[in-house]
Amino acid sequence: MNVSFGFSPLALKDFRRRPVFGLYCQQNRQLQRIEKRLREEGIPVYEADIRPPERYLMERFITAPVWFDGEQRGDSVVNAAAQTPSRLSPAAEMGLAGH
Repeated sequence: MNVSFGFSPLALKDFRRRPVFGLYCQQNRQLQRIEKRLREEGIPVYEADIRPPERYLMERFITAPVWFDGEQRGDSVVNAAAQTPSRLSPAAEMGLAGH
């Protein structure tokens, strides 16, 4: 089995102010196996729950609006639920549909 991966120091610290490293793999399966092994050895793994497509968007600061409904109580929202996106295309929302 040929596993190609690498660690790279990052300009970040963990919650105990220790340096952290980025783990980079060519395939997601490799990443999952290595993350599992690190955990088994007692090495903390951060952000392993972020899927590659989401990470790609986040690292490029690509965002999208999110709508949710809930009940406001003071400064909090309770019983919040995300709403499904509208079926309008961006062009339709801007009044450009059919142009």
